[in-house]
Amino acid sequence: MNSRSRWALILAGGEGTRLRPLTRRLVGDDRPKQFCRLLGSGTLLEQTQRRAARLISPARTFIVVVRHHEAFYGPLLSDLPPQGLVVQPDNRGTAPAILYGLLRLGATATGGSVAIFPSDHYISDDEAFAGFVGRAFEAVEARPDLVVLLGVIPDRGEVGYGWIELGERIIGPASDLYRVRHFWEKPSSALAHTLFAGGCLWNSFIVVGNIPALLALIRGAVPELFDRFLPLRSRLTTPREHEVAQSLYAQLPSTDFSGGVLARSPANLAVLRLKGLDWNDLGEPHRFTATLARIEAQCGATEAKGIGLDGLPSQRADSPERIQRRGSRGHTDDQETGRAPDHPDYLPAGTGVCDDAPDGWSGSRRAVQRSSGKARAASTICGSN
Repeated sequence: MNSRSRWALILAGGEGTRLRPLTRRLVGDDRPKQFCRLLGSGTLLEQTQRRAARLISPARTFIVVVRHHEAFYGPLLSDLPPQGLVVQPDNRGTAPAILYGLLRLGATATGGSVAIFPSDHYISDDEAFAGFVGRAFEAVEARPDLVVLLGVIPDRGEVGYGWIELGERIIGPASDLYRVRHFWEKPSSALAHTLFAGGCLWNSFIVVGNIPALLALIRGAVPELFDRFLPLRSRLTTPREHEVAQSLYAQLPSTDFSGGVLARSPANLAVLRLKGLDWNDLGEPHRFTATLARIEAQCGATEAKGIGLDGLPSQRADSPERIQRRGSRGHTDDQETGRAPDHPDYLPAGTGVCDDAPDGWSGSRRAVQRSSGKARAASTICGSN
């Protein structure tokens, strides 16, 4: 199918409450994590936009936000065409965000397929990742009835993710594509370890499907939610859209897309395995520190691409004198935190959460090891250009 029939939908309306203890120390306010610079250059939202742009023109990219975050997303999205910004009156979970985005997209596009990207992910190799998303597009274009999830090969029995049990292989243009036999959303610890041992995959929450198939998936799983949006459909792209959306969201219950939609619809789902790259959802502090540990384990303190002097939150490169003063404490004398390195709340420079010093890796190693232990090394993030 022509690439002009492919669209991107980026979800950027979350509150980021679980990571807020870290992001507040990073930026000094309560902005959600997608509007923060954590790893690499740019905010997580900007990184997601660049990732999507490898496959899809920014002119065919829609971004779903929440109105009370305007002070944070406004400067980042000033170049986005107005029709590409879907502003929710409030955050009511991922299912309404996706439904609103799809309906707005459907009012603009005459058809085609869409990739849905959360904006709080770490992905070690954007080029390889784009290849997998491209294969997912090919799969749903060949089989319009399918909705394809990107599944991550796990390295632990994580209870905070959805899990996917693979069914039979699907013959088609994308190899390594399987039906979803069963979907578990945030299982117990015992079940998560059983799923891990049984070869199940994490749900990355990256979804690719034809627009009508995704709308049908939501309508079949949560018909009451779908019907609540009917008055808004006729007002999309009109001057009354905001007014009708405000009234709708004032009475809208919160609904999660994974648990409320995906877990109820395995017959319509397929999964494509991500291979050869590292992925992590940065929604919780231990995941952030585990990701940092993997990067350091693979790359060392100075060789991480995108995590060097201009990669972490500060754009001010440290002088040799400041680095020497910081030493093993992880911060310079003029950036004293008041906490010793062995304090449980110690978050040294270089983690991207404490101060503006970008390369305090010797101190961050200690913090990371306390919070996450050994982690699998990132596969492609470092090396020389």
